[in-house]
Amino acid sequence: MFADMYPSANGRPSVPPQILAAAITLQALQGLSDFETVQELRGDLRWMAAFGLGLHDMAFDPSLLALLPRYLARSARPTGYSRLCARS
Repeated sequence: MFADMYPSANGRPSVPPQILAAAITLQALQGLSDFETVQELRGDLRWMAAFGLGLHDMAFDPSLLALLPRYLARSARPTGYSRLCARS
């Protein structure tokens, strides 16, 4: 379903799409900025549990949330996610 968003193995490791979907959902529900969203993910045990991360897992860079709408717009099936991004 998300294969067209991850075209190559170059660059930094990809973030699983379900983690990004959870991030933009919680971001929209909490009214947080990209930076604040990642800070919550790095420091709040409840967020870590919701994302399925362990205590020593690394969070992604906040710039990924800023780039996500562009990736989704280029996707073959952006409709559902573009509506969610438009709300935040």
